[in-house]
Amino acid sequence: MKTRWFRPVTGLGLLVLAGCVSAQSSSEYELPRTPFESRAGQITEHDLFIGIPRVIAQHGYVLEWQERKGTAYYFETQWKTRAPFDDERELGAEYARTRILFHARQHGRWYRLRIEVENVLGTASGEWTHPPRTEMFNRYARRLTDDVRSELTTGIRTY
Repeated sequence: MKTRWFRPVTGLGLLVLAGCVSAQSSSEYELPRTPFESRAGQITEHDLFIGIPRVIAQHGYVLEWQERKGTAYYFETQWKTRAPFDDERELGAEYARTRILFHARQHGRWYRLRIEVENVLGTASGEWTHPPRTEMFNRYARRLTDDVRSELTTGIRTY
């Protein structure tokens, strides 16, 4: 009787353990994020496809990919390497990278745009971390999002 239940129970235990181990190892690659977020208001489709690439290029960013799901668009830039800010150096950063994420949801002829600016810092050992946002990074991200908002909301619109 013991041997009849031993194999299924052992197999189930190993499956549970494998699930725990795989969940733990995958979380090593999914670093916690603390992006800077900003709402950019309502924009047109022209702003979405022409304005965003133009304004981010002025800051040295390039769109890497986009995805459409129903009435929503998602855009992501490539990571841009930059020198760490002074307050990031105090956290032990040797390197820094930033990227911009755009979330646009269609409402009639307009899109509501939300922007995230994501930051990672590299250490001397080569590890990348998502640090808490520093004041200097917040100012940088605010300037980026303000420029995008200003360019898109004050430009000549095409309908």
